Amino acid sequence: MAKSEDEWLEDEQVLALALYLAHRNERLSKGNPEVIALSETLRRLARRDGRSVSEKFRNPAGMEMQLSKFLDLDDPTQHRGLGKPSKWHQQIWARYIDDRDALDRRAAEITGTLESGAPSTLAPNSVAREARIRPSRKVSGDELLGAFVPRPEIVERKSEARWVDPLAYDRANGAHESTRIALAQHLEANGFSVHEGTKPELLYDLGARRDPLTVIVEVKSLPAIGEETQLRLGLGQILWYRDRWREATDDPCVAVLCVERRPARGEQWQALCDSVAVVLTWPERFDVLVAACTRISGERRTTYRR
Repeated sequence: MAKSEDEWLEDEQVLALALYLAHRNERLSKGNPEVIALSETLRRLARRDGRSVSEKFRNPAGMEMQLSKFLDLDDPTQHRGLGKPSKWHQQIWARYIDDRDALDRRAAEITGTLESGAPSTLAPNSVAREARIRPSRKVSGDELLGAFVPRPEIVERKSEARWVDPLAYDRANGAHESTRIALAQHLEANGFSVHEGTKPELLYDLGARRDPLTVIVEVKSLPAIGEETQLRLGLGQILWYRDRWREATDDPCVAVLCVERRPARGEQWQALCDSVAVVLTWPERFDVLVAACTRISGERRTTYRR
């Protein structure tokens, strides 16, 4: 029997919980880039499996509602979610909340299947939606580089919307912004003009240009728990932004994933990023960043569209 649109499959549940737990102390609204990325991932999974994909199927607003329902399981003393947790919320929570490693491994397996090249079946409504997010004309790369705005202050916590551990929240935000600013300063010292993403489909954390080289960067903090989930999310985001950039302009760019410190499995993540022509860096590696980006730019310039 075919699954209805509203029925959540286990793979979808796993990815939703992984995102929630990776950002347990952050607000996951429908405008959050990672919520948007989850929406696109679930739509891609559904198309690949031949499921019906309507305009509203797993859209960002729906993602916000479903993710918020984990709040009541996380802190059952008060109701804060947008609706009570369903049976699937309760089941997936009970299965993985005490085994985050298993959750991370399973999430990686699911997202990995999307890179296998299996054909997708697109429903008519989803084809129309995909067409709308693609620009009708090619633009110059300069049009995709907004003004860089350092944000050293801590963003006000949305305590009224959900419970927040202030120490964890402040650490994550502080580590993210201090890393972003440090990279911006390094690039400026090396002759780059520094920018950031401002387009709805191109909200990368940092962009930099020194003719003929352009780089776009996703920055991630790495908490002690959930490090690999953050890395997977960051890699997925920067690949998404690179693809959107390529649809919008013929000006090449190099994708960079920047993290606050060396990952525990740094060599494996370095190899994975190399395999998809993404530069993985952290502050201790900033001195080799420009050379790595220049190398990839030279290799890709004549085969930009892959």
